[in-house]
Amino acid sequence: MNFNKAQLGAIEHKDGAMLVLAGPGSGKTAVITHRTKNLITKHHVKPSEILVITFTKAAANEMKERFNSLMKDERVNVSFGTFHAVFFTILKYAYRFTSANIADESVRYGFIREILSYYRLEYKDENEFIGCLLYTSDAADEEDSVDIGGSRIIKKKKIDKNKWFL
Repeated sequence: MNFNKAQLGAIEHKDGAMLVLAGPGSGKTAVITHRTKNLITKHHVKPSEILVITFTKAAANEMKERFNSLMKDERVNVSFGTFHAVFFTILKYAYRFTSANIADESVRYGFIREILSYYRLEYKDENEFIGCLLYTSDAADEEDSVDIGGSRIIKKKKIDKNKWFL
């Protein structure tokens, strides 16, 4: 594969973390896999000290497959994962968290109910109000919204967990 000057700069980058930010189809995966190989083969970085993080499980798996293909028969222990998987692993090993320690939907609703009770906020439908608070998009042009106390709360019609919070 032929790389441009910016891509080669990213591949050759040695010291410290690096963010690769580019549009779809621009060669990000190739750059990251080649950089990872370069760190190991040229700069003698221990594979176990390399962490490659991406957004989706599919992207992490694709990157790992391409990297392993690039390394041919050499078995190396580089960690590939999503932000969620990596941070859950940190919580699991550093703080002994399990999936039971992570707040599920009923717990999140409970937290919000406590806050609403404390502040004695007024609303028509408690579940709708809490749902709007928990699953609000920052998109300003959503079709479905609710006005609460002079503020516009935007509801998502289609679930997009990447834009949820709490």
